[in-house]
Amino acid sequence: MTTTLKQRAYNHIRGQLIAGRLSPGARLCNRTLAKEIGVSLIPVREAISQLVSEGLAEHRPRMGAFVMEIGREELEELYDLREALECHAIAKAVGRLTQAELAEMDDFSAELASIRRDLLQGDGQHWTVEQIDRWVMADAGLHMTLLRAAGNRRALKTVSDLRLMTHIFGRRWDIRPVDDLEEICRQHEQIVAALRQSDAPAAVTVMREHLRRGCRLALAQFGRRRMDEAAGRAGALGGPAGLQDRLHAMERVSLTNTREGA
Repeated sequence: MTTTLKQRAYNHIRGQLIAGRLSPGARLCNRTLAKEIGVSLIPVREAISQLVSEGLAEHRPRMGAFVMEIGREELEELYDLREALECHAIAKAVGRLTQAELAEMDDFSAELASIRRDLLQGDGQHWTVEQIDRWVMADAGLHMTLLRAAGNRRALKTVSDLRLMTHIFGRRWDIRPVDDLEEICRQHEQIVAALRQSDAPAAVTVMREHLRRGCRLALAQFGRRRMDEAAGRAGALGGPAGLQDRLHAMERVSLTNTREGA
């Protein structure tokens, strides 16, 4: 019973982080969270302890628990880890991806391109909550399909956690220009094309540049957010409710279907 309540509390707090409703540096008040979730204080404390162990929260002596705040150097380190793991994974996935998986990656890539076209019909910059939801799910789906094919469950889970952390600490949806999205869509298409041709060096090269571009964007957005916070300006649009549950479900399916032999 306690484990179930702890998971419920954990899912709620993690979902608030993904949705942007709990920003880096925000205090995690046990009583407030317990009231929101409808549980006692114990499951909330246990959930926060798990978030601390995952690097998403921190305990400050005599002050309580807070959403983790990181600096530019630490954000770069998160992307360095992603680059090492995902470039290794894409090399291992070459020759292992089925036609169905390649078609699945094509579908995710097409969905990202569709979102970009939708944004072009507006001012090219302001996202709706629905567009954020679609983008995050399609982008995560493409990368998880690749990691699943690589056959390493631990790498898949680690990258999933790293993606969450870079999403929380480095993402600003309100200042993401369309030319950036165009390049991301192009790189996704190149990745899938290289995988279809079993061209491991090309796939690794594009993945490396893809992640380094993401890092540069995240660092720029990180700096902009710090300036906005210092000036007392409002934060960016948060993600949609329920996004965390869908990402978790996708992760569970990927972990279950990860092939042996890594």
